[in-house]
Amino acid sequence: MKTRLECSRCHHVIQELPIINGRHPTIERHHIIFKCEGGDNSESNLIYMCTYCHDFYHAEADLLQQLSKEKCIYEKFKKKSGSIWDGRGVSMRKSRERVRVLKNRIKVLNELNSIDNIVIYGYRSYWTTYIVV
Repeated sequence: MKTRLECSRCHHVIQELPIINGRHPTIERHHIIFKCEGGDNSESNLIYMCTYCHDFYHAEADLLQQLSKEKCIYEKFKKKSGSIWDGRGVSMRKSRERVRVLKNRIKVLNELNSIDNIVIYGYRSYWTTYIVV
């Protein structure tokens, strides 16, 4: 049985995780069904994740949601034979490119935050790793 000191994703206890950039990992509650979607704080609706895995989970979920929306836009283009514009200035080619880019971001995010990597480096976002300011 898991204790609240163990991450449900990487299965490490909090004391084993590294302190990265002065950020101490903690165990956080994650709602399986988000509260804004009607979820509650019952034990059956909660899992416990370390800070790094929790950050990764939400970053991945946001990208998957964006990808789903973009795929819908692209599918509408494909159904409208001959139409390359959606009325908002978005072209079929641009929509297809967004789908490709989002798929790549999800792939990179998953590679950066494999369980082995997250235990060594903590959570690494696509942007902070590949975009130099």
